[in-house]
Amino acid sequence: MVYFKITVFVLFIALAFAGCSSKTYSYKSPASVKGKQCIKVCYKEKKECKNTERKEKSQEKKECQKQANLDYKDCKNEYKAENSACESESEADYVACLKYADNRKSCKKKKCASQKMKCKKSSCFINPNYRHCETQYRECYVSCGGKVSVVEE
Repeated sequence: MVYFKITVFVLFIALAFAGCSSKTYSYKSPASVKGKQCIKVCYKEKKECKNTERKEKSQEKKECQKQANLDYKDCKNEYKAENSACESESEADYVACLKYADNRKSCKKKKCASQKMKCKKSSCFINPNYRHCETQYRECYVSCGGKVSVVEE
């Protein structure tokens, strides 16, 4: 069983990193002045694309964190309500036992607070992904007369 778990873990790690290789690109600018001006426009568009992506992901992360805080608060309130209900029920059962039991020494209050709160705040792993900006930049660069090639490592 341990061998199986180790095998699954190693396989998971291998698959997780299989798609993580990054490519490096080489750029050769066009010879013409017009082509070089065109590339400046491409660069400006890439910067705008990245800024937009950064702002969108920042907003998504804020919303995620806000929701995580609300969920955590709701969970804590639910825990408090359940614990309060447990305490009330325990008190009522104890009073009834004292009133009606033949052996009062057997009457005990139920412990409620021993139940641990299981609320955890969710994490928000939302980061910008600039791949589409880089792809658009390379396409624009080529359309301006430049050359883009992948550098083999």
